[in-house]
Amino acid sequence: MKKLLMILAALIFSGCAVHTAQTIDSDQLEKNVWKLVGVSTEQAPTIEFSKDKVWGFNGVNQFNANYTINNGSFALSNMVNTLKAAIDPKLTELESNFNKVLTTASRLTLDDQTVVIESTNGSLQFEKVDFDLILSGQWELVSVGLVMVNERDRNKPFVSFNGGTITGHSGINHIRATYTLDGKNIQISPLIGTKMAGRESAMELEKQFLSALQSATTITAANATSLKINSANAGLTFKRK
Repeated sequence: MKKLLMILAALIFSGCAVHTAQTIDSDQLEKNVWKLVGVSTEQAPTIEFSKDKVWGFNGVNQFNANYTINNGSFALSNMVNTLKAAIDPKLTELESNFNKVLTTASRLTLDDQTVVIESTNGSLQFEKVDFDLILSGQWELVSVGLVMVNERDRNKPFVSFNGGTITGHSGINHIRATYTLDGKNIQISPLIGTKMAGRESAMELEKQFLSALQSATTITAANATSLKINSANAGLTFKRK
């Protein structure tokens, strides 16, 4: 809560920073996920960019918008949010201040590690999400696309990421591969594994899981305990094991 109060004050009073104009490195901006500085991982707002779209999490709701940028001049349009309500009024205040700065934004500056968005209502400073750090450890599969994994299953699929190597279990077989990261972009080498058979339902889940994992394209992390891997096939959602 103390951190939340600190960031609320920062959002309101940090409007006096001065930055020189710059040519924005669009690749650097678009390939990363950016997390608001000073908020605990569980509630930290995030922002992501594509060529002309921006989206993310404002502390309570998901948002997306169009944007334009030219030598650091920055503006949003057509911003929409989901409509969840926060139980904690401080989170509601965080969301309100975040949205107020973002919707009136006039300038964006970027370096290798941070993005700063400024407006007459304050500024937002984001830091690059370190996916190497977040991925490290073991993740248990929650869903493949819209298919939820049975919580009662003793052999739920899982993966572990460790310094460029993926190991894990598909629910039937042990698996292994290597991976490379470039911001939020991930590429996984051909998966290898044991060749055991199992019950029909488990084999179907294994097939879908391995197909999605092999075709992984990008990753997102809402917080340190949940992870989503997007792929050319079905997306994969995990929870930290």
